[in-house]
Amino acid sequence: SAVFYYTRHVRGSPSSPFSVHVAPGDIDTPSTAQGEGLSTCVSLDECSFVIQTKDINQNHRFNDGSDPGFEISISGNGGWAGEGRINSVVSSSPVTVSGATVTSNDWQYIGEADVTHLSGHITSKTSFLGAILRGDQIVVDGTMYTVSSSGTFDSTSVPLLLPYFGPTKMGVSVFKASKSCASGTHTVKYTPSVRGSYLMDVKLPDVTEVQRVTTSSRSHSPLSGAFTLTYLGPSGDDPLVSGNIEFNANSDEFRIALESIETIGSVSVTLRDCIDPSNSCSWDVTFLSLEGDVNM
Repeated sequence: SAVFYYTRHVRGSPSSPFSVHVAPGDIDTPSTAQGEGLSTCVSLDECSFVIQTKDINQNHRFNDGSDPGFEISISGNGGWAGEGRINSVVSSSPVTVSGATVTSNDWQYIGEADVTHLSGHITSKTSFLGAILRGDQIVVDGTMYTVSSSGTFDSTSVPLLLPYFGPTKMGVSVFKASKSCASGTHTVKYTPSVRGSYLMDVKLPDVTEVQRVTTSSRSHSPLSGAFTLTYLGPSGDDPLVSGNIEFNANSDEFRIALESIETIGSVSVTLRDCIDPSNSCSWDVTFLSLEGDVNM
């Protein structure tokens, strides 16, 4: 068989085999928390615990330490805290702890830089000298890089141990990250004033659902006519059909057709990739009035 078949690497710039950097994804529910402040605390003392952010596949998000806007709620559910008792006064509502703070660990904004695909350095807008050193970990456009121990390192140039694999961009934010992967963790501190047991809840802020609708033709025949979209409702078993949407509908026409389904409420629509509607079009739909996944 070796006479008939052989393999060759793909040529080009770069050529095969390719180097691929895979970064963790967006923060998701596998995120975890640990620390004494989750189980024990003394009233009037500051207590704490640490959240480790993870993506949907449980990868630690060491490449992003920015505060995602955690919503912390701490409410009494036993003892004096559950009874709503403060000294000799008892209320009808449990005691709540306010003023919880969230601090990002080992995550420092350095400044902006211009980046070029496959370049061995980044060009800083302002001097990074003193803020970072050779061997430090920095995050550029969501990917971790190490500042090289060799190469020119001055007020405008920062050398990288590996080439920059992202797209060429101007004014990209650069962050100093942890060498021990502590970036992506967040310390929560709180101070309870009443003894008892508490129920603590950590949530991410609600985000609006965005869906993309794309038309395309599998044959050489041009697209024409109209189509409709079906909303299945929160339970998934209450189908409602939109108005007709022309194959070349603009953003407002698409929005009006979709908002004809009263239970959907308000949406915003952005038209994308629609140079030739007879070939393909895409619309990004943001559901402004619905929470959670939208069964469309």
